[in-house]
Amino acid sequence: MLRVKVRIAHRDTWIDQLPQSLRHEFSREELEQMLEQFSDFDESGGGSIAASELIQLMKSMGIDATLEEVEALIEKVDDNRSGELEFPEFVRLISNFRQGNADKLGTFVQYSKLALQLRNELRDLTAHPTNYTIVSGIKDNAWEWELHIRGPRGTPYEDGLFRFHVHFGNDYPFEAPTLICRTRVYHPNFLMNGTMALHGFLSNWLPEWRMRGLIERLEHLFETPDPEAMDTFERETSERKALETSEINGSPTKRTARQCRDFTMQCISTFKHDRSQFDTIASQLTRQCAQPPESELE
Repeated sequence: MLRVKVRIAHRDTWIDQLPQSLRHEFSREELEQMLEQFSDFDESGGGSIAASELIQLMKSMGIDATLEEVEALIEKVDDNRSGELEFPEFVRLISNFRQGNADKLGTFVQYSKLALQLRNELRDLTAHPTNYTIVSGIKDNAWEWELHIRGPRGTPYEDGLFRFHVHFGNDYPFEAPTLICRTRVYHPNFLMNGTMALHGFLSNWLPEWRMRGLIERLEHLFETPDPEAMDTFERETSERKALETSEINGSPTKRTARQCRDFTMQCISTFKHDRSQFDTIASQLTRQCAQPPESELE
């Protein structure tokens, strides 16, 4: 994991030594944020980012670039010809990006702010985890996480370990991340279609949730399924069926989708009308599909 290497005592010095034009273009708060970004990427702590470091960082954000290409991009802003990206040059890149002079390095600078935010959220969740969830990043990919949620005690999911894959888009947190459960689970708020997508869960997403809020709400679903989401799914499925009456056979994809919805409708009905039977099925599936290695239960 990358860490902030620049010592706090140097922060004011670095910002105050920027050219006057850059200090006037950005607010003090913006420059502080840029310094935090830069420091986070300065893996060696030497006050500059080498081309080899930049390549790995760019690749983690989905930006492909060769060593020669990155060296050429650095050269455009490399005032002292060091061959590396230093803080004043990093700020100039952001200035160029604001003015519409974008290239791959400018795109990296734009993405780096979001990547830093995600790393900060990941660090916070690692240091201060929620009740049932272990969060981990995916190596060399800034935009994806894995969640391992332990089934809460006193529920049919007790002793299970449920794996979720999270993908962040460029508009996070204003746009909800994509969330897919990799473990089969019998639950009235999950679509039983192989991907175990949650229906309606993210429709009320708010930017202030961030990942901690999302995870806490997801944990709560394992304790108390959302009745409003169930009602919405039942209503929308009934309306969809009315429109599909003329497509009794349809394509294989449509037939699979109908089977998925029918299975989920059956799950919801069992939950509402025969809770004992629901708990039995959910517990059995948890034992069959959600048993973690002993090391993950410790």
